Amino acid sequence: MTPSSYQTLELDQTIQHVLIVYLNNPRTKNAFSWRMYFELGQVLSWVQQHESISVVVLTGKGEFYSSGNDLSNFALARSMGTKEMADRAEQVLIEFVDRFIDLNKVLIAAVNGPAIGIAATTLALADLVFCSEEAYISTPFAALAQTPEGCSSYLFPLIMGKSKAQQVLLAGKKLTAQDAF
Repeated sequence: MTPSSYQTLELDQTIQHVLIVYLNNPRTKNAFSWRMYFELGQVLSWVQQHESISVVVLTGKGEFYSSGNDLSNFALARSMGTKEMADRAEQVLIEFVDRFIDLNKVLIAAVNGPAIGIAATTLALADLVFCSEEAYISTPFAALAQTPEGCSSYLFPLIMGKSKAQQVLLAGKKLTAQDAF
């Protein structure tokens, strides 16, 4: 694994025992394309096998942590059919979230800007979350006719209480860094 081998990520291992993973597609505000799902999942799997790494820090390049799902992913529905695309998307998401759950290292999310959708929900799977003052968490699932993902319907109520979780997941309330604190 070399930093140049990824198109959507930048890796930095200059701090001993720490791997910093930058979501690196500022043009799309670090939206999760199929490639980014695959590459980040691959990195998290790779880290599992390396005792020299104890901590993974996940952050974004540019002004966004991540704008969430790259909606161009769904353009595949035209070429492969809606059902097949939905099945593929479900499998990609399950495998991706499993990588976070199975990670045997400390995972720190350094949220440098907005975290939307999957980027927001996977924060609940991190061991520590630090947010810049510019950061906010947004889960616009209802507005997009989607269901909450990334174990958020289970973890958000445990972390922030049922009422606040419902405001965030069902009503689309944005949480500022201060609100999240």
